[in-house]
Amino acid sequence: MANLEREWRSLRCKDGASETTFYDDHLTGLGLRCRASGGKSWTFEYRLPGNPQKRRVVYGAAGEVPPAKTFEQAKAEYYQDVAGLTRQKTVLRPDGTAVNQLDPIDPRERRMAPIAPAAGTVREALDLFYEIRLGENAKRRRDGLPLAAKAKADRKSRLERHLGSPHAIRPIAKFGRKDVAAILDRAEATGKAGATKLLQRDLGSFFKFCVSREIIDALPMPVDETWGSTRARDRWLSDRELQALLAGICADGYPFAHAYSLLLLTGLRKLEVLEARWSEINWEQKLWEIPRERTKNRMGHVLPLSDLALAVLRDARKHSKGLYVLTARRDGQPLQALGTAWNEQGKRNPRGDSAHARIVDRAEAELGEPMRPWKAHDLRRTMRSHLSKLGVAPNIGEAILNHAPGGLIGTYDRYFPDAEMRDALQRWADKLKSLGLTVEPRRALPAPALALPAPAMVEA
Repeated sequence: MANLEREWRSLRCKDGASETTFYDDHLTGLGLRCRASGGKSWTFEYRLPGNPQKRRVVYGAAGEVPPAKTFEQAKAEYYQDVAGLTRQKTVLRPDGTAVNQLDPIDPRERRMAPIAPAAGTVREALDLFYEIRLGENAKRRRDGLPLAAKAKADRKSRLERHLGSPHAIRPIAKFGRKDVAAILDRAEATGKAGATKLLQRDLGSFFKFCVSREIIDALPMPVDETWGSTRARDRWLSDRELQALLAGICADGYPFAHAYSLLLLTGLRKLEVLEARWSEINWEQKLWEIPRERTKNRMGHVLPLSDLALAVLRDARKHSKGLYVLTARRDGQPLQALGTAWNEQGKRNPRGDSAHARIVDRAEAELGEPMRPWKAHDLRRTMRSHLSKLGVAPNIGEAILNHAPGGLIGTYDRYFPDAEMRDALQRWADKLKSLGLTVEPRRALPAPALALPAPAMVEA
C-alpha cells in the first residue's frame, strides 16, 4: 500500500522482480504497476457485483516511460469507473411502486460507451454528491479517516442553504461563475467571514465533483478571488479576567457551570466536552479517554485528569440523566450549545438569555467594566497560554491539546508523556483554584446589577 498521490513519481520495481504493483491507501483497487524496465502504468482492479473473479483495466499505454497519465488523470478515470460499477436504475414493480436496482457498467464496456451524466439539475447533482462524498462511508480526503457526522451535516446544510431553492431546479450546466460569485457576495454581506470561507470551500468541492463525473464541462468557480478572509484569533484571558469569569461560572448551575469548568481545566475542544460520555472516564486511573471518532484530527486522546477536574465530573454525575456527562434538561441527550454573548461584529447580543451571556454579565459586574469579546474556543487558547506562563514545556502543552507533532517528530517520538501532562494539568488546576474555581456551591443566581464580592476559596 502507498500514498500514490504523493509517491507515484518515486516508486520503482522491487529488486529481483519483473514488475511490482503498488495500491493506493484510499482509492480501493487503483494501482501503479512498475516494471523492471522502468516503465509504469495505472491499473484498476475490480469485481462485478455477484462475480468473484477479479478484472483489470489499464489507464493509458502500458509500461511507458514516463507513464502516459498523471495521478490526477488516472484518478478521474477511476472515479468514472467506480460510478459505473455503482450505477442504479429505477424499475417498476407489478404493484406499481418504484424501486432502485443496481445496474453496473463494466469499466471495459465504459470505454466503448461512456456513461451518460446522471445529473441534469442542481438538485440531482447535489443528491449524487451527498450520496458519494457525504454518505455513510465518506472519508476525509487528506488522510482517509471517516468524515465526522457533524462535518457532513454542516457541509450539507451550507450547500442546501445556498444552492437549494430557487437554484435547485436549474440545469447545472447553465450554472456559471457569475452565479457562484453572486452567492458568495451575498454570504459575505452578512458579515460572517468564517462561514463564507467555508461556503467557498464547499462550493469548490461540489463543482469539482461535478467536473470529475462529467456532469459539467468546466469549473464555474471564480478564478483568483477569495471570500470570507479571516485572521487567526489571538484572544486569551488574563488572570484578572479569569478571576472574574470564574465568579460567573461558579454562580451558574448544571450543566453550564460544569461545561465551562471542564473547558478551562482540560483545554479540550467544545464538542469534545459537550458530547462527553461517562464510558470515556477512567476513574481508577484518573484519565479521560476520547476515541478517535470524536476528535477533530481523528487521533484518539488520553488526557490525565487533575483532582479538581475529577471533582467537577463527580458533581456532574449527581445531575446527569443518561450516557452523557452534560445532558439537556428533557431527553437525556448531550448538551447542544453554550450560546453566545456577542455577535459576529463583536457587539453584545441583544438576546442575552444564553449561558454564555449570563456568565459574561456576572464577570463584567465583577470586573466593573465590559469584557473584550471571547468565545468558548478561546478558553482552549487561554489554557495553553497559561501553561507556558507556568513553565510547561511546549511539547507537553501541545500533547495536552492533542495537536499532532509535525515532521519526523511524529514519526519517531512515540513516548507518551503521561506523568508530565498530569503534573502540568494539576499545576493549572491549582492556579484556577487559587483564582476561585470551585465545585460548590453550584446554584443558579440571577445576573447581578452590582459588582460581585470576591469569589470564595472553597476546597473541591
